[in-house]
Amino acid sequence: MWGSSMMGWHGTGIWWALATAFFWIVIVALLIFAVAGSLKWAGLLHSTSKDHEDSAMAILKARFARGEITTEQFDQMRRKLGGRDDSLDRP
Repeated sequence: MWGSSMMGWHGTGIWWALATAFFWIVIVALLIFAVAGSLKWAGLLHSTSKDHEDSAMAILKARFARGEITTEQFDQMRRKLGGRDDSLDRP
């Protein structure tokens, strides 16, 4: 009698502990996803590929403006970036 009662209680205790641990893992994961989602929504988490293209074009324009690259090099690199900028007055 004591053996079956004690084994049953210990078995239930282990499952209860595992269920509680699983519950808190799920809660923490949901909180992490909520914070990451809100940061992404606010635009603070990462930049998009469009931002990288704009940044690369800005660097290219700055190098051209400083005279580090020629007009031909600028045009070649601009084409590789996929950008078309007719607003830049070049000689």
